[in-house]
Amino acid sequence: MRRCPGPGVRGSGRWPDGVDGTTCPVLSGLARTGPTTASRLADLIGLDRTVTTRYATRLEEAGLVARAADADDRRATRLSLTGEGRRAVAALRAGLEAAFAEALETSEPGEVEVFARVLERLHDALLPD
Repeated sequence: MRRCPGPGVRGSGRWPDGVDGTTCPVLSGLARTGPTTASRLADLIGLDRTVTTRYATRLEEAGLVARAADADDRRATRLSLTGEGRRAVAALRAGLEAAFAEALETSEPGEVEVFARVLERLHDALLPD
């Protein structure tokens, strides 16, 4: 399951309204995938479909996610971010960027070089040619 920066991450401030550690993977997953069904989103973020649906409902109640009938399958519903949902994702990403920048600024040069090498190896392992 993907995690999101929370209020405990320096530079991230507080959670956007309607978002917490449980709903954040759904919000973040929709930002990456675009409109999709709860089943597909659940597979992508590593949560059970029923849990994904429950968290999507909480985000919908907060005005961050919208539901619409799936044009390809009348039995299915597509989830998508609202404008407010996109702003919440942007706020989360900005907080994470600020925390990352602060960590780099306060690190010794040698630490940054080691981190860069490890990050490159991780990238290569996750996205092989």
